[in-house]
Amino acid sequence: DALAPGRHRGQWQWLAAAAGLDGGRRVADEDDDGALRIVPLEPLADPEPPALPAPTPRQAAWDQFRALGGISPAGHPIWFCRDPRPPLRARDLTADRAGQPAVITAWPITRKEVDAHPKAAPGRTAGPPEPMAFVTLEDETGLVETVWFPAAWRRYGPLVEQGGPLRLTGTIEAEHGFATLTVDHAEPVEAGG
Repeated sequence: DALAPGRHRGQWQWLAAAAGLDGGRRVADEDDDGALRIVPLEPLADPEPPALPAPTPRQAAWDQFRALGGISPAGHPIWFCRDPRPPLRARDLTADRAGQPAVITAWPITRKEVDAHPKAAPGRTAGPPEPMAFVTLEDETGLVETVWFPAAWRRYGPLVEQGGPLRLTGTIEAEHGFATLTVDHAEPVEAGG
């Protein structure tokens, strides 16, 4: 964008497509000995792109986010969520809200899977260990630590792997003055420019 500020991304994409149609043409010709040889055509000058609509700042930021592999110079990528955001943000999940339900939209940034060892009922043998996870998510206000017990991790854990924002429903828990969200439900949130 900085190298040619007179054109926007849509026009560059149009030019790339136009060059792709013409840029690889070759022609057969004979050399002085009568042998056939393949000669590339002379490169064509860039045609003038049509007057395409310029992208919105949000679309331009989304293109940058995708081109830079998930880094957004325009701000936190949670901005790209298309669905209405719930009123709670990461900063709102505090220990004084322990026991309250919460819905939050945030972007997963890391996770740690562990095995949960179920306790046996009196007179019974404990079942096999089951995977669960601790997932750290982020929105524009900070981090939120979440706990995904085995049932939630089995059902919704694959969503974490998709690498996009998630809307989480759960209960705020507090231990030693630190709040976490125990996840009961998760769903993907569409992101885009």
